[in-house]
Amino acid sequence: MSSDNKIISQLEMEANGQSSISVNLNSSHSGERVSKGMVLDVKFFDLDGKEIKENLFNFSTSQKFLNYRYVFTGNIAKPHSEMISILPPKSTKRIIMTLTQWAFLSNPKGKIEALDGGQNILVDLAVRPFEILSSINQFWSYSFCCKLANIHKKVGRIALLLVRYFDKSNALLSPVSKEHLTWSSKYNAYSKYISSGSGELSIVYEHLLYPPENVEFVEIKLIEWNQSGAQFECTTPKENSLQWGHSNKTGLLNESMITDLFHTISSEKRIELASHVSIKQHYELLYDHHIQSGDLHSALSVAKSEYEERPSKRTLHRIEFVSQLIRSLDVNWLPTLSSSRGIEIVPDPNKILHLFKVTYPFESTGGSIRNLNIVESQKNIGINPIVVTPLNYPRMFGITDFNLEEKIRGVRHLRIDSGDVNFQSASYICNNLQLNTQLLAGVIRKEQPAILHAASGYKGYELASMAKVLSDHFSIPWIYEVRSFHEHTWTKDAFYANNSWHTKERISKENSLMMHAHHVVTISQSMKEALIDRGISSDKISIVPNAVDVNMFSPMPKNKKLLKKLNLLGKKILGYISNISKREGHDVLIKSLPHILEKHPDTMVLIVGDGPEKGNLQSLVNDLKLEQKVIFTGKVDHSEIQDYYRIIDLFVVPRKRDYASDLVTPLKPYEAMALEIPLIVSDRKALIEIIGEERGYSFKTEDAENLSQVVSYCLENLDECRIRAKAARKWLVENRTWELNAKIYDRLYKNVVKEFDDVSS
Repeated sequence: MSSDNKIISQLEMEANGQSSISVNLNSSHSGERVSKGMVLDVKFFDLDGKEIKENLFNFSTSQKFLNYRYVFTGNIAKPHSEMISILPPKSTKRIIMTLTQWAFLSNPKGKIEALDGGQNILVDLAVRPFEILSSINQFWSYSFCCKLANIHKKVGRIALLLVRYFDKSNALLSPVSKEHLTWSSKYNAYSKYISSGSGELSIVYEHLLYPPENVEFVEIKLIEWNQSGAQFECTTPKENSLQWGHSNKTGLLNESMITDLFHTISSEKRIELASHVSIKQHYELLYDHHIQSGDLHSALSVAKSEYEERPSKRTLHRIEFVSQLIRSLDVNWLPTLSSSRGIEIVPDPNKILHLFKVTYPFESTGGSIRNLNIVESQKNIGINPIVVTPLNYPRMFGITDFNLEEKIRGVRHLRIDSGDVNFQSASYICNNLQLNTQLLAGVIRKEQPAILHAASGYKGYELASMAKVLSDHFSIPWIYEVRSFHEHTWTKDAFYANNSWHTKERISKENSLMMHAHHVVTISQSMKEALIDRGISSDKISIVPNAVDVNMFSPMPKNKKLLKKLNLLGKKILGYISNISKREGHDVLIKSLPHILEKHPDTMVLIVGDGPEKGNLQSLVNDLKLEQKVIFTGKVDHSEIQDYYRIIDLFVVPRKRDYASDLVTPLKPYEAMALEIPLIVSDRKALIEIIGEERGYSFKTEDAENLSQVVSYCLENLDECRIRAKAARKWLVENRTWELNAKIYDRLYKNVVKEFDDVSS
């Protein structure tokens, strides 16, 4: 630093490997009109004390100073405080920051202070955001405050709030929780528009940002929206100033914590929110958050704390519910039967007892249709299959008009029902499994099957847990059929589905049960590979793929009556038949349509089915002004579904990135292939396994533009599409029929019984 410059303040500090250093600049002057009266100069030195000549991206450079920044000195009435971030070069050991007089002010004052509390304030001059990067504690909830002044006359949205979470390695976690903000793929963060009228001051606050278990930092950022002319002034985070209202590891709360939660601090005054949330509501928020994030132990702690403070049946129910769910996930917990073997059974070598979670006609899902076809095809080749459904099925859906025993397509279906008396107590999972197992034991004593065949579903481990206990009790083998990895399906949040305690425990439970099963069946090569990766021996796994009744699903002319009814005569129809969920990717198909219409204006989209995303899809259609181009049929019974298939020109399966999408081969594409409908699928591993190289077409997952290109190609090359469609049906006839599957099961059952008898003897 040149000696002709007056040094006002200087700070020397160790870098200590920090990626960013935040400092606070306090400045003022005695009355002159000069606003920028000082300059901050920053120098970096390596371990040997040698200066590192590398300029900062958010600092200016000159011949005199390598890294400098003008310091705003405020005015007479109001001193100025500013926080800046310095990003030192990687080899930096020591940093010297010097605040020096720039203009000839009579009495410039300034001070450089290193921020404590681990709070980093970052400034990116490219977009001029306000950004907080704060080290956090997973047992705290967070609130913050900022003030925004809209100096533009016409713009209402003046800023965009962004929230992101990072782990210990500074890796971005996205998305990680169900915040009250919307996830933005564009910014890779949770986002919220901040609005204010012209010239108005808007005070913005967010509270109850619950950090997930593996989060180390939270980033809160405000950026200008479309150069709207917003002015930002935000709270200065000091030690713990971001932390308002918390729950400790036991979830314990008190009145002062609740009050604090709904307050925040600005640089000038304390701002109290107009509305308060009650302690009961806060307990509700905490409990729901922990349930949604898969932190069941924290959810239990919150429920117990609330019960101690204000006992209620609702809270007691929650304690029991979560307690039993945690217990059921323990790999060492199983339902029990009496220690005695009971009566000796003489297994009928031809009788197979199927434990199915769902059955037709109460449900018309892929799982129920597979169940129906499995047992019907087994019956057709001489096997004696018996289906047993779970406790209180279908009473759990409010259905009371059902028979305890009935034949469906010639196969006996048995219902285990506890009646209304024990229904409530059996709603807890451990109670349910315990009672279900006891009642199943009575069925086995009566039917005396040679094998128990349990299919995965819902939680996955329920039927397998019972099958394992019953197998040990009656000395008969059991098979576990894994059709999907249901341990990931308890939440729609991708992060928690893959990383939470809940998921990890369910995987451990499922793996343990597969290890104990005498054989494991799965539905695709990709799923078999996934099971091998989880430690299951390849020799123990057989593939029995999804299939189709090629006699029932055979090519026929279009149903002109249905076309006329739906006003689709003369149109090119892109169709998808499935449950309407986020995983299925209907939105990608809809977003591709505007591009398709540019070349093929007579194209329509037909969405057959129902589900939780239907409303969002209809809103998307309205936003894109496609109301006349997209038809929603709602739920269609499986007995009528072929008529809808047969009016579709291109069957599109736009499944998104999802654990199940990569592994599970759905039934619907098979049905379309059997009808010789050209098939387009997203390039997920399981779907590519279906179409091979010459049985269909693929597009880049979640890429609407690429899908539009593939659709346009197919519409312009329909002869080629029809050739591939014929090849697809031929492949199905030769490789994917229920009759072929029944023969696989027959061989498998005989081998399992033989191996079991050999070991037992």
